[in-house]
Amino acid sequence: MNPQPYLDFISKNYGDIKTLYVAPKPQLGRPVTDYLQLLYQPFLADSPTTRPSTKFLSASEFGNLIFASNPSQTLAHLHWMEFQTVKSAIGLLFKWFALSIYLLRGGHIIWTVHNLSPHRGKWIQANQLISRWLANKSEAVLIHCKAVEKQIVNAFHVEAKKLVVIPHVSYPLQKISYGEAGSILTSSFGLHLQEKMPTFLFFGQISSYKQIFPSVQAIIEKIKGCRIIVAGTVMSDGKRDASLLQQLAADQSVLHLIFQPIKDVEIRALFSVSDAVILNYKAILDSGVFHLSRSLETAIISRNIGCFTEWEEDPHVYLFDTETEMIEHIKTISKL
Repeated sequence: MNPQPYLDFISKNYGDIKTLYVAPKPQLGRPVTDYLQLLYQPFLADSPTTRPSTKFLSASEFGNLIFASNPSQTLAHLHWMEFQTVKSAIGLLFKWFALSIYLLRGGHIIWTVHNLSPHRGKWIQANQLISRWLANKSEAVLIHCKAVEKQIVNAFHVEAKKLVVIPHVSYPLQKISYGEAGSILTSSFGLHLQEKMPTFLFFGQISSYKQIFPSVQAIIEKIKGCRIIVAGTVMSDGKRDASLLQQLAADQSVLHLIFQPIKDVEIRALFSVSDAVILNYKAILDSGVFHLSRSLETAIISRNIGCFTEWEEDPHVYLFDTETEMIEHIKTISKL
């Protein structure tokens, strides 16, 4: 998983801090696939006393920053500071107030940029204002690759010297045999994959920016003899795509839909039966799914954007700019 670059950054720049606040909290029950758990695991395990005490903050716990003792010896590391609903907007206003008091008292903050804007595309300008404020107040702005530096500078009006590249964590997962993976998928989802055939996976939350339905439709229309699996929970802006996929699956035996939360053991099985994962995102900086694929030795067919561009020379990564190129990559991997 290699959290070492992050550890080195903290040790070099914040070696004297006593408390590290992190927001948001990690997902429970995902010890090997949750980004935050993997990044901060060295701080949570038995470690030398020179490492800071780590405290995760929910939205309501941001008030702890206001009353932090010795704020000059604390650091708040922020992730995913955005809102898409009225409720989350109120929560973000409270976070902004708490952070402002915390800064006035001498606290330190850093921010990891995961998105240029919320994927669901609501209140873009308001979110942009929050992001620019955060970039301005942060002592360092962490990004996952050098390829997105200009985008970050232009989007958030941040000084380039503030940017620090900390690569995305990898995942401590290993590929399993097709038979073992198939048994897990049968047990969990009633998915029977006895017949081995070229299999392509769309994985993660079902959201419109991922363009899953038009991608699946194009594959079914232009390629015969391959299997498609779409797995993940359906987001509010992905309901239309999910409905269209269900209509398509009714007439296509090669299309399998799993619209529910996926456990870690099931994630490993899905990637192990797949020849490639397909990422046809409209816009993105980096993706956990990309790094899951690399850890599980599953080929990646991804749009030539964001951090993906830095993997152009990797023989297991197939980048594309057009739908035609995506289809050609699928044919190459399928040997069809």
